[in-house]
Amino acid sequence: MVSISPKPVPLPGSGEEEKERVTAPAAAAPERPAEKPGEKAAGTAPAKARAVKTVFEYRGAGKKVVLAGSFSVWRELPMSRRDGAWRTEAYIFPGTYTYHFMVDGRRTADPGKPKAPTGDSIVTVE
Repeated sequence: MVSISPKPVPLPGSGEEEKERVTAPAAAAPERPAEKPGEKAAGTAPAKARAVKTVFEYRGAGKKVVLAGSFSVWRELPMSRRDGAWRTEAYIFPGTYTYHFMVDGRRTADPGKPKAPTGDSIVTVE
């Protein structure tokens, strides 16, 4: 069996100056002033949005309750019963979403929450 090792191919126009540019140590970055908590440094990109822990609770009868919402692409999230209420937590990015509970296989809106035209409940995460 013959083994062939790949050989690097030089880039077009690569000469000694290209080698020096690649191997030369990077110039020291200018020192930035210290930031105070909650402040953005000048010229930096905006901070990425972080998912927020959001608690959903259903107080009602049922043998099995799950949560489904646009924030989970309608994938059902299991809920557990504790102290007479069904609860689950979901980490959701800031925004407005629709959701509903599936109580024993029946779609149920969250009582007392705003409703979308589809009949689903609305949650706004900030």
